[in-house]
Amino acid sequence: MPLAIAFSAGEVILAILAVLAALAYYIFVYSKRRLLLRMLAAVHMVKVGIFARLTLRYRAEHGEAKAEMLAAAVVNDLFALPPSGPDGERFQREERDLIQRELRNLRGLEDILDTAAQALRVQETVYQARHERSLQESVDALAKLQDLGTDVPDRALPPAVFVSFARGFFKAATSTTSPTDRA
Repeated sequence: MPLAIAFSAGEVILAILAVLAALAYYIFVYSKRRLLLRMLAAVHMVKVGIFARLTLRYRAEHGEAKAEMLAAAVVNDLFALPPSGPDGERFQREERDLIQRELRNLRGLEDILDTAAQALRVQETVYQARHERSLQESVDALAKLQDLGTDVPDRALPPAVFVSFARGFFKAATSTTSPTDRA
C-alpha cells in the first residue's frame, strides 16, 4: 500500500519560501564573491600598468633587471604589499633609500598617483569586505598616498566604472608610453 503524506498549504508555502530564501542567499553570496574577484583583478591591472610605466622610467638609469625590481618595490610600497619573494625582500632591504626616493619622485606623476589612489581605495574596500586586512592597515595604506600629495577619494568608484577605468589604464600603460615615461 502506498504511503500517503499530506501537507497543509501553509507547510508547502513555507517549504517553498525556505528554498527560495536559500537560493537567493546563494546567488547573493556567489555574486558578491565574483564581484570582489573582478574588482581585485582590475586592481591588479592597475598595478601591472604602473609597474610597466615605472619600469620604462627606470630602465635608462638602472638597467633592465634593477628597473624591474625597483618598479615592483615601488608598486608594492604604494599598495602596502610585501615583496613577493626572497629576491624582492633582499632588494627592499638593500635599496630602501632608493625606493623611498622614487616614491617621493612620483609626486610629479599625477596620473599614476590618481590611478593608484582609485585602485588602492578599491583594494582596501575589497580587503575589508573579505576581512583580509584590519581597518588600521587600510587607513595606513591610504595615508601613505596622501603623504605623497594625492587626494585619496572618500569612496571607491562603482565596480563597473572602476573595472573599465582599470582596463583603460592598463591598455594605455602597456601599449604605448608617454613622453614623461622616457628617461
